[in-house]
Amino acid sequence: RQSRNMRRESKIMAMQTQNNKFEELLAKRDETIKEYEEKVKELAFQNAELLEMMENKEKDMANIELNLKSLRLCNADLKEDNSNLIEALKSTQDNFHKEFSNMKVCEKRMREQQDALSQMQSTISLKTANTARLLERIQDYEKMVTKMNFERNLAKR
Repeated sequence: RQSRNMRRESKIMAMQTQNNKFEELLAKRDETIKEYEEKVKELAFQNAELLEMMENKEKDMANIELNLKSLRLCNADLKEDNSNLIEALKSTQDNFHKEFSNMKVCEKRMREQQDALSQMQSTISLKTANTARLLERIQDYEKMVTKMNFERNLAKR
């Protein structure tokens, strides 16, 4: 009996030792589970933050797309305005060239008229000088005729 009791005790001891090992393993497992639960909570929190960041980024992207669309429309308007300005500039340049050409023609005519006026002044000066000489000759002739008449009248008396 004693040997049976000893065997039983030794089995009980072995079972208690094994039971203690299981309890240690269970405690370690519980500790590991708690660590994993903490990590899962941390990851869930990080995931929520990432989801919020993604939502914000999506909103930002939507706003950026709207801004881009608006900028494209604005760019199209500016291109059209630019095209209109280029057309207006070309038209203005054409008009400027025409006006410049007209100015050159007018300038040439004015020079020609100035030359004609100068020639006329020159001619008038010559005619005035000729007229003055002719007037002198006429006056000399009148003096001579008056003198001759006076002498003729004296001779008749």
